[in-house]
Amino acid sequence: MNGLTRPIFVVGCPRSGTTLVQCILSASSAAFSLPETHFFASVLQAMAALPGTPIGSREIRFARAAFEGEAELTLPASFWSALETRAELRALDVFLAVVEHFRPAPDLRAIEKTPRHVLHLDTIAAAFPDAVFVEVVRDPVDVASSLLGVPFESSRSMLSYAQRWIQSIEAARAFSRARPGRLQTVVYEHLVRAPEVAVRELCGFVGLPYETAMLAEFGREAARNVGRGEAWKRDVQRGVIVDRQGVWRTRMTPGQAWLVAQATRGHGRDFGYVERPRASTSSIVAAVVKEAGVRFREARASTGVVGAARHAGSVLKVCSPA
Repeated sequence: MNGLTRPIFVVGCPRSGTTLVQCILSASSAAFSLPETHFFASVLQAMAALPGTPIGSREIRFARAAFEGEAELTLPASFWSALETRAELRALDVFLAVVEHFRPAPDLRAIEKTPRHVLHLDTIAAAFPDAVFVEVVRDPVDVASSLLGVPFESSRSMLSYAQRWIQSIEAARAFSRARPGRLQTVVYEHLVRAPEVAVRELCGFVGLPYETAMLAEFGREAARNVGRGEAWKRDVQRGVIVDRQGVWRTRMTPGQAWLVAQATRGHGRDFGYVERPRASTSSIVAAVVKEAGVRFREARASTGVVGAARHAGSVLKVCSPA
């Protein structure tokens, strides 16, 4: 027994609208949300463990460091002391203890949102056989522009952002094929343009009753779900739903937007992202040259000059019409 009933995991490429979906769902009177835990994406790796692996004080110390580092989640010393006194502790018990630490009342459904958990769906589903998953998808060009504006991104490569978007889509699709009925996709643009329709459908899937408070009061959930320094989530904190399609124009050139759209065109069509941003030849050439330079600089330290040159040259493959 894992001690957690029908948890809801919200996943997707970062900056796709996962926080908005998390806050809407956690405004339900039947659910609550955790802060981002990064448990399956980072904490398990820090412990060098699988969910069912027995652990001791050494692994607990590694887990604490990963929570406080990668997840930026600080728990009281008493929380960790209590874990160390428990007998026969498994790695998954650390996650369950975090859930109970944040649970405001018994019998509420738990919601966890760590976007990159989209790459660990099989592990989560095995640990929680009755869990349901919500994947949030947003226009990849707007995702890339949003990633440009956040401080946690070490890369400034447009194609790296595009690849991250593709990777998230493919991971969710592979999971859905293997485990039909466990994952629902929410398209961000549909949600912000017809919120009630989208939320009613989502509630039907996850098994929560639709309540008007979910759209009227989701902003209050930001106090639990949004960090103090996450200014890029200010719309959610204000409790407003804003259609920001085309926001890329404030951060990217038309050539850069075209490059991202070109790189993601295969999967993008499946979600209705069919129109590539208009860009002049000169803007596209400038974007390709800049992207090649970024990829060369970012790869040089780990691959050397030759490897970095190959990495930079891969930009040209994206520009092909095929």
